[in-house]
Amino acid sequence: MTDFADSLAPRAHGVAAPRPHWPARLRAAWRRLPGWRAAMPRANGTSPAWLLAPAAVAALIGVPLVVVAAHAGGLATPEVRHLAQTVLPRYVANTVALVAVVAALAAALGVTAAWLTTAFEFPARRALSWLLILPLALPTYIAALTYAGVFDYTGPAQLLFRKGFGLPAGSYPTVDVQTFAGLCFVLTVTVYPYVYLTSRAVFARQSGAVLEIARSHGYSGLQAFRRAVLPLARPGIAAGMVLVAMETLGEYGASHYFGVDTLTIGIFRAWFALGSVQAALSLASVLLLVVAGIMALERWQRRRSRYHAPGTPRPLPRLRLHGGRAAAASAACALPVLLGFAVPVAQLAWWALQAWRRVDGRQLAGYLGVSVGLAAIATLLILVLAVLIAYTTRLRAGRTVGALARCTTAGYAIPGAVLAVGIATAYTWLDHRVIGASRLLFGVSPGLIVTGTVLALLAGYVVRFFAVGYHNVDSGFSGVASRFDEVARSAGLRPRQALVRVGIPSLRPALTVAAVLLIVDMLKELPLTMILRPFNLETLATRVFRLAGNEMIAEAALPSLVIVAVGVAPVVLLQRLVTARQDSGAAAPAPAGDAA
Repeated sequence: MTDFADSLAPRAHGVAAPRPHWPARLRAAWRRLPGWRAAMPRANGTSPAWLLAPAAVAALIGVPLVVVAAHAGGLATPEVRHLAQTVLPRYVANTVALVAVVAALAAALGVTAAWLTTAFEFPARRALSWLLILPLALPTYIAALTYAGVFDYTGPAQLLFRKGFGLPAGSYPTVDVQTFAGLCFVLTVTVYPYVYLTSRAVFARQSGAVLEIARSHGYSGLQAFRRAVLPLARPGIAAGMVLVAMETLGEYGASHYFGVDTLTIGIFRAWFALGSVQAALSLASVLLLVVAGIMALERWQRRRSRYHAPGTPRPLPRLRLHGGRAAAASAACALPVLLGFAVPVAQLAWWALQAWRRVDGRQLAGYLGVSVGLAAIATLLILVLAVLIAYTTRLRAGRTVGALARCTTAGYAIPGAVLAVGIATAYTWLDHRVIGASRLLFGVSPGLIVTGTVLALLAGYVVRFFAVGYHNVDSGFSGVASRFDEVARSAGLRPRQALVRVGIPSLRPALTVAAVLLIVDMLKELPLTMILRPFNLETLATRVFRLAGNEMIAEAALPSLVIVAVGVAPVVLLQRLVTARQDSGAAAPAPAGDAA
């Protein structure tokens, strides 16, 4: 069979034939494409073309990371050397300290709430078990500006001292929340649900025999929790802490508003203020190294761990609390909800009531339409690619497909600022190559095609959030009959027809959940949107950030409430999925002294 190289050049039968123009050669190659595809090896009767989607997404995600990683430790430019000698140590120290403090505090808060709602019965337990997830609907930068307003001179905290208690100025304590400690507090009360969800899932799966064995050795309730339950739950707790660490590393809006210099702040300053691509890439590579270190630390701590439940697993019986212990448990679970959701939303509602007449409704609707439209397009792209990749892993199971599928989910672990810098740099290089080729071939410059356009922002959304869509679709395929594709082919359907007629209709619940989660995540995304968006494009997130930066806090309240309201829907959906099987354990009366 004629190969690809021969197809691009005609055969010369003793005479030097002129080479046809390149469009004619490409058309000839395209006509021969079915022959090449037929000659390529197949797996399970499927075409190698199924590998195109995993390879394309892996390249889309891998190229920005390679671009950033290639600049690790680069000190070639004067700007980078200046940053390394002046502010880089402070950036790294603040970032590492912020991650450590927030992860530890979120673990303490999340594990406590998860254990109380799983192992005990107390007033409002069922409601609090899902209300504890609500802070996920509140972006950290919105929580930051609300708490700054709460403790401001004209905020409700100081008004309570001045007017409620009649205290003169200077006679009561004032709280400056816009500090490193304040940032740790705001991040903790908004990201602890990651640890709460993973810990509660592990606690719910643990066998009741674990506590019985610990009690038989003479341990009290608290000792049994510390020495038996908590060690077995370590993988789930560690997974939640890693999620908290990733969210903290990618934080930009709250850190900027509170004036805490982190690596993400440094990337934005290098990109926008200094205008140095090399400096931004170098700082992004340092942040990427921190991410790699956290992931390596998490893998190291569980590299040799094995966890086994004694006997046949059975749910933990919930012990009923009474009196002061029941009130203390209710208060302990209500406090995170109050601080992480109720107080910020109440402050936003108060501001919105004061400034709603000054808000342009049409302009707000335009920002919402742009945000939802971009999120919907990116969600459609993600779901189509996720279905193709998940189905490919079923058809062509192997190391290559598995490795490509794992590569496609790497973007979610990388901070948005790092991905944005890598994407902008890679696509700028690509645009300049296209411009050079167009000038050479046609004498016309098409301008920037991807960089600085909506295409770059959509690509950033796909890279950043592809893991969310893929994991939901993959779990949906796991719930479908394992041999549905073989049954469909036995009915005369090809793999593509089986996917369209059988697979996708069966995936509708999983696709719906994935679409809701993706749209809300994209509506809240700030760092990636700030770097990749066109200059004349505003989303709800960027609008809130700009209004807050201009000290127009009251005007930022209404769009902030819209973001929070949209974010509540997937949180409610998530709690239904999480708690559907965790509330089946019956409550049992607690003997005296057994409450942990």
